[in-house]
Amino acid sequence: MTCQETYRGTTLFTTRYEYVNLYHTLTDWWNAFNVLPDDYFKKPHRVVFLDGHAQGGLDNVWKTLFGEFHYIQHLPKAIGLCF
Repeated sequence: MTCQETYRGTTLFTTRYEYVNLYHTLTDWWNAFNVLPDDYFKKPHRVVFLDGHAQGGLDNVWKTLFGEFHYIQHLPKAIGLCF
């Protein structure tokens, strides 16, 4: 498969298990900060949620902390998307 579209920069792929629970969401944010490179906030970036959960009340905080975010089920399937 060839890339029809490429998302440049750092992409964090994560699965949320308790996505509406504040404690578990805080641990997800903590873990995300710990795995990202030190220069993460100087480059284009995004988060991709690999779980099938619906949007939660804390999802907009992900955007504030890490930039854009996507749900895997909403990414285009018909084209070759590369990260």
